[in-house]
Amino acid sequence: HTDHDFPHKNMLIYLTDAGGSTFVEGEEFAPEEDDVIIFRGEHYHRPPSAGRRIIIIATFLNELTSHWINEPYTYSIKPN
Repeated sequence: HTDHDFPHKNMLIYLTDAGGSTFVEGEEFAPEEDDVIIFRGEHYHRPPSAGRRIIIIATFLNELTSHWINEPYTYSIKPN
């Protein structure tokens, strides 16, 4: 699905390790707690295998994000 019918990007912050992959533009992302994914366009989620997936979702307007890269990317904010 696509969240909005206007140009935008999404940011998901995963607050739990419940599982349930997120798919963006044919790429699978298996999130862990504290992971962040930023992307544009169509995406979908598999349900978690156990427990509840708790995430924070933010939408960025295209005019504010035109300098971002076009491909989805991820990083973790976990402390070492």
